[in-house]
Amino acid sequence: MQRSSARPDGPYAGEQMKMPVVEHLRELRYRLIVVLLSAAAGAVFGWFAQEPLVELFAVQVGRLVYFTPAELFVTKVRIAVVLGLLVALPVLLVQAWLFVAPALYPHEARLVRRVGPFAYALFLTGLAFGYFVVYPAALRFLVRSSPDGLGPLVSIAKHFELFAAMILPFGLVFQIPLVLYTAARLDLVSPLVLQRRRRHVVFWSVCVAAVITPSDGVTFLMMAVPTIFLFELGLALARRAVRRGEGEV
Repeated sequence: MQRSSARPDGPYAGEQMKMPVVEHLRELRYRLIVVLLSAAAGAVFGWFAQEPLVELFAVQVGRLVYFTPAELFVTKVRIAVVLGLLVALPVLLVQAWLFVAPALYPHEARLVRRVGPFAYALFLTGLAFGYFVVYPAALRFLVRSSPDGLGPLVSIAKHFELFAAMILPFGLVFQIPLVLYTAARLDLVSPLVLQRRRRHVVFWSVCVAAVITPSDGVTFLMMAVPTIFLFELGLALARRAVRRGEGEV
């Protein structure tokens, strides 16, 4: 594939070439303000939506406790912020797109517009996989591994950390196929290079899974195996992207 020499043809393409640094900073400030206001509004929503989540925690593990006077309040604030960021994520993505779109080549802008909805759908799919598959399995394994006569006394703060570690990373991991496909379409990476680095990917997938998951085999495998599988899927998509690009030259 050959990169087009044409400059961006978006609605701001004419101004983009002449826009001084101060104007770029003003636009960036405006985008950041919109994102922060959206995140704040999402956090307000999250504050009222966190009660059902806390109740779900109690159903999953039994009675929850907190060990310091501020632990419960701080944990609720953290839950509200995380929920708020998830709610505001579409606004963040749109604002990021509006900021960078004028600087893209036309074919790059078209590709991003096509893959953007898929990226968001894959992020939600990853969250759903973590919530419905990984989190229940990890919780069953960790609770049932307790010796007879012992029961869990679970801190709400620690349980939320476990919950977030079991769900949020999968939203990012599920982006791997789309990232590799997009990079191949833009000639940023070669499928042959990816294939040669397969052993490195397996090694680092195992390392990352060992770091971000609890010290048990179930959740470790549920993080490492999907990561390797998604890399292989991304490699296949990258090969397809290169073949498609060669057909367009």
